[in-house]
Amino acid sequence: AVVSTQSTGCEATFQQPRMSFTFRTLRKPPSNNRPSSPSIPPRRDNNAAPQLKKVLILSDSKNRGFNCERLREPVSASRKDLFLLRDLKAHHQEIDSADMVLISAGINDLMKIGVSPEVLCEHVKDFTNQFPQTQFLFDSISPLAMRADRFNKVNREIEYVNKVLFKFSLTSGNFRLFENTRFGLAHLSADGLHFTKSGQSVMSDSWVHAVLIRLGIRRGWLPIRRQFREIFLAEHR
Repeated sequence: AVVSTQSTGCEATFQQPRMSFTFRTLRKPPSNNRPSSPSIPPRRDNNAAPQLKKVLILSDSKNRGFNCERLREPVSASRKDLFLLRDLKAHHQEIDSADMVLISAGINDLMKIGVSPEVLCEHVKDFTNQFPQTQFLFDSISPLAMRADRFNKVNREIEYVNKVLFKFSLTSGNFRLFENTRFGLAHLSADGLHFTKSGQSVMSDSWVHAVLIRLGIRRGWLPIRRQFREIFLAEHR
């Protein structure tokens, strides 16, 4: 066969057979049974802010000037007056919206109204049981100096209330009692009832410490006296 080309302006004669090559890329057809790629979990943000905890403090006049700003994020604290434990129901709505409620009251119920310690304890138990999702911290009632309780009658009632409520805390799911173990009679003012500035400072430290422990922000045990530790150990033998 003779092939003529004009592109170069000359003639070329090919007398041998020609071969043509075609190159193709072969791809494997997609399979419908291919496993799906594993889902990738969302990346955890280690810098995310912890959830804010609302703490409500209900207290009488002993530490009325407590600075709630001492409890900082992730804690948001507020304080309301509670001169009588019998008036707990007046704070029903605020208690229901709080994560934790610290109660520091009871002395006026015993001294001014004459409520029996038995009735007072039952009132606290029944009321706190109405809020199973709220954690309660009860600041044990501080004893009085002799000039405020000459015959030691009120102090015996205080001891009864503290002891009964501590035992209640051992079986309750949302109620705990703590004590201001640094308290001493020297922290009482001239009337033998109210706190001096030093006493208020010690009480404030105790509140902050107990709240942070109960919320799991600070490690440790809630402070209680040796007598109550022995009760705790006896109950868990």
